[in-house]
Amino acid sequence: MLNDDPSDNLQLVLPAAPESVARARTATSELAARLGLSEADVQDVRLAVTEATANAVRHAYAPGARGEVEVRARAAEDAFEVVVIDRGRGIATATRAGTPDGLGIGMGLPLMRTLASDVSVEETAGGGCTVTLRFALQP
Repeated sequence: MLNDDPSDNLQLVLPAAPESVARARTATSELAARLGLSEADVQDVRLAVTEATANAVRHAYAPGARGEVEVRARAAEDAFEVVVIDRGRGIATATRAGTPDGLGIGMGLPLMRTLASDVSVEETAGGGCTVTLRFALQP
């Protein structure tokens, strides 16, 4: 089903703005569907990508600051992989700034971990955060 065909790859660089969440969601879910993922898996991709991109838009950059969110999706041998990258404040700073109490407690990461077979959250070299979502393919 999946291979290393370059047309099986997606790369978007979007402004860190609310309307970018829908663009990322639509583009990644369309690629997932085109690659033959089941409707249920496509819906999981849609929701997880929405959460990851919304987190970057909402938390990566200080209020009023401009920034970008990069979204990559690709076919892998055994999974569909989506990577959401920002060059913002980093996960520790963004998490502390995310809620009035500074705890950054939300449902986004737990939800992503429920939907995807693997989720990693890492500091981006040079500042920011990289979220990698992997969706295992069903035989």
